[in-house]
Amino acid sequence: MLLSLEAQESSEYKKMVSLKIVKKSQPVTLSITQPKEPKKVEPKVEEKEYKKGFFVGGSFGFSYLTHSEENILGTTTLDVTLEDYATNYGVEGGFYFSDDFFVTLNYQYTPLENVEFHYLYATFNHRFYNVENVHPYYGVLLGSSLMNWKERPIADSSKIDMSSSSILGAQAGVELDLSKQVSFFFLYKYIVMDYTTLITSSTEAVEIRYTSEQSFDFGLRYAF
Repeated sequence: MLLSLEAQESSEYKKMVSLKIVKKSQPVTLSITQPKEPKKVEPKVEEKEYKKGFFVGGSFGFSYLTHSEENILGTTTLDVTLEDYATNYGVEGGFYFSDDFFVTLNYQYTPLENVEFHYLYATFNHRFYNVENVHPYYGVLLGSSLMNWKERPIADSSKIDMSSSSILGAQAGVELDLSKQVSFFFLYKYIVMDYTTLITSSTEAVEIRYTSEQSFDFGLRYAF
């Protein structure tokens, strides 16, 4: 009987110990870590490289020339028909100072059936409202020119010497970049000149004047 009581007491003691151990055990804690927000990477904005430096170019166009005829002596009938429309050919060299301003030095040849014109002039141009690779611009030009008669308007008239005139003008166009070096352009150009040629024969005299040339030109430029 005594052993049975001791066994019960021993069993009760173990339960108490077990209970104590459970009570003294540390509570389980859960730690929740929030994921770090990814760093915002701002896209790099590439600065556009504009053309600066020297360039060369060539052009082809269609011209309309204004001329007038006035009889000075008798009623003159010319032996040739003076044309107003012609094609023109040009070459140029220039310099881009910035994306807004450039200058050129130009030579242009405008041949008609009976007379031909040679122009040497400089242009000063301003680009405005540049959009991507499209550059509209306007400018002024000044220089000098030569006029040469290829045949006499009156067969028995005296020889006609080559004459010269200063020129002034304005132009407006658009330049389209095809690559970093090559661009296509087209423009409208108006040139004012003053050529007066007096043609005389034994019985006739006529005065022929050329006062302006308008043209639409197309061309390519190559930048170095």
